Amino acid sequence: MSSDFLIVGSGISGLFLAEKLSELGTVTLVTKGAMREANTNFAQGGIAAVRDFENDTLESHVQDTMEAGSFHNDKEAVEFLVKKADFVLQQMNDMGIVFDENPTREGGHSFSRIWHKDDFSGEYIEESLILRIQKNANINIWDRAYVFELIVEDGECKGVLVQDHNDEIHPLESQNTILAMGGAGYLFEKTTNPKVTVGEGISLAILHGIELGDLEFIQFHPTVLDIEREPMFLLSEALRGEGAKLVNADGKEFMLKYHEQGDLAPRDIVTRAIREEQKKGQVYLDIRHRSVDFLRRRFPNIAYELRKYDLKLERDLIPVTPAAHYTCGGIKTDLQGRTNLKNLFALGEVACTGIHGANRLASNSLLEGVVFAESIYWEIKNEKLKMKNDEKAASYELRDGSDEKPLEKSKNMNKKIVQNVDYLPVKTKHYEGFLKEIRRIMWEYFGIIRNLKQMEKGLKELHELEAKDISSHNIQLAALAIASACIERKESLGCHWVNLK
Repeated sequence: MSSDFLIVGSGISGLFLAEKLSELGTVTLVTKGAMREANTNFAQGGIAAVRDFENDTLESHVQDTMEAGSFHNDKEAVEFLVKKADFVLQQMNDMGIVFDENPTREGGHSFSRIWHKDDFSGEYIEESLILRIQKNANINIWDRAYVFELIVEDGECKGVLVQDHNDEIHPLESQNTILAMGGAGYLFEKTTNPKVTVGEGISLAILHGIELGDLEFIQFHPTVLDIEREPMFLLSEALRGEGAKLVNADGKEFMLKYHEQGDLAPRDIVTRAIREEQKKGQVYLDIRHRSVDFLRRRFPNIAYELRKYDLKLERDLIPVTPAAHYTCGGIKTDLQGRTNLKNLFALGEVACTGIHGANRLASNSLLEGVVFAESIYWEIKNEKLKMKNDEKAASYELRDGSDEKPLEKSKNMNKKIVQNVDYLPVKTKHYEGFLKEIRRIMWEYFGIIRNLKQMEKGLKELHELEAKDISSHNIQLAALAIASACIERKESLGCHWVNLK
């Protein structure tokens, strides 16, 4: 099967880009799980954007982003993001995605600039985009389809190999392939991420020499409901933006001991502060001073979830703990989303644009997904116009996938994955146990506070695991890449906090 554009991933970035590219041609949208199984769906806060220019400035948003990222960010990319924010929010508004009138403030931000829909902004955006996509005749959706290999010939990406829900292998070919596959949070035992986020974009990049960056910077969200469930339930930073305080086992506030911004300090600082206080007992969020009416109106989703555990914001201290949340690094791209492999783009959490640096500023992620989707759209549109107007430009002819049967083609392409193995099945019963072991190792040795000797032990354990299928091998590659990056960066920076002893 072939199409003009191929997008892998159904979060905000993939969906928004699919809608835009459908104006230029046919789009195939592939997603590993169900359409709504993406990190976007779990985002509660919203989208950061300066729109009140009387009280806020673009320069302030840039500075807040740089400070949160420990100035490891690419400032040009940060400025690009911030300047485009108001424009893309207007684009979303034109699509019928309308946010609440008053923005809120989150950790690391100097002003209230988070545009939201109550406390289920991600779900609202995701659902709105899916409804549009499903009505679009130019977009063909493949859900529950696992992309396990890129089709690369003569230094160009020409599509992907995918296993559908019937375990059949298909080559999907395209003029332009865009990876919007999400991050790697589920490689850690405690996480807010859904099960599909296991870093397979990273492994695809490794297999084809695509440049990666900043993989050591795994952001841990400080306030996750400390009750066992999967994925763990996020308690939005907007709670602290609306006055919630972190208190220790003695019921005392503690964040001002760790940072001048107190409870609204950047996430890496709050995470480490909570971990320190947890040595003395449970840590809680306290917003009991706000009225019942306000809390239920402002945080209906959180209130609903907490009731499942007989907890109420207006009545109870809410137990919290940090968990793996966001992959700040990934596949390196330029400002147009291009990778170093021809005709391959990346955006969203799978990409490393340089915006987040060593630690992501709250609510910049949804913004990044839309800004770079818009940027890729214009890059491809301008390229098509250039080729159309250039009489000497050769027309791009899609290949038919060669004379090989799809299964035989996948066997040949995957020979390089594990030496001396002619063919591995894509996924076996072995996978679940293999993933469980990787998650234990990553949380134990590459978690919030990292120790050099322990990380070396963890890397050894990762190497000793024996992958028996392609899916297992791909997640092992991603875990090894993250672990190696953690060991290579000797100094603490942002959310990479290491003890050299």
